Amino acid sequence: MVKIIIWNVQGALGADFNRYFRLFVHLHKPDIFAVIEPRISGAKADSFIRRSGFQASYRVEASGFSGGIWVLWNHSLSVDVVAISSQFVHSFISIPGINKSFFFMFVYASPTPAFRSTLWNQLLALIPDTNWSWALGGDFNVIADCSERSGGSQRRLGVCRLFKDFLFSSCLMDMGFHGSIYTWQRGDLLQRLDRFLCSPNWYDHFPNSEVVHLQRLGSDHCPILLNIDRNMPHLSSRPYRFISAWNLHPQFHEFLSGVWNEEMSLKDNILAFQKESNDWNANVFGHIGKRKAFLLARIRGIERVLSRNESFSLEFGERIKK
Repeated sequence: MVKIIIWNVQGALGADFNRYFRLFVHLHKPDIFAVIEPRISGAKADSFIRRSGFQASYRVEASGFSGGIWVLWNHSLSVDVVAISSQFVHSFISIPGINKSFFFMFVYASPTPAFRSTLWNQLLALIPDTNWSWALGGDFNVIADCSERSGGSQRRLGVCRLFKDFLFSSCLMDMGFHGSIYTWQRGDLLQRLDRFLCSPNWYDHFPNSEVVHLQRLGSDHCPILLNIDRNMPHLSSRPYRFISAWNLHPQFHEFLSGVWNEEMSLKDNILAFQKESNDWNANVFGHIGKRKAFLLARIRGIERVLSRNESFSLEFGERIKK
């Protein structure tokens, strides 16, 4: 089991942060712990990281008393930093022993809308090739739907259209969660600002992944935990699954006719179809490059980020028709 914790601590000075950081490490034993918005840098940051218990680290310095991203990890994983900005650390992570790798982005979206608006295009530009699974997580400082907010001014719903457009354009899926609905609280205002997102093929490689919202201690934000099953079987040993969205591809029925042989037994035909359909799925269906079929093939995952609000659902329905 590989575990990643991301926590917006809103300041890493003081005894409370140290105490709760060590508590989360002790309870959950993460392989990677990303500290968001530590608001300290230089010698003070070096001192804490040396005492953190983690064997390796990379950090984006805080700007004055704001921002910053620290990524701490153990040598049980290999982490290579690919690209950075003040709002993210883009990395390539390998899991030794099971020959699994993936891209992961640690995100701290600026609370300033004008600055945050540049983030979405930057992330889109870094989307890996479709052969790679990738995920990103952190504090996005926005909500995707009215249901992710409670309290506060009813005149400001806080839904970010640019964030919704980013989710749509990237075909990312919200990974859902266990635990409290909201990850941030200030007064009577609660919002889900922190989340994990993943590519549509993530669950092909890591089928038992799950997200947990941990206790809110010492910060307005609760830590979010991603459990990645490192003991999954190899892809070849996974049970075969027919993907209903294949029927929507214009070449599927032609492919089916070409595979099916009337002179073979039903069992042999089924075995032949299973073998050939895996190749067809990877080489034809998986690379059609059309957003319609891509979204329809992964609709169950993308539904996690869709609003339960009727107007938003209708909007999404209209967009996938275009």
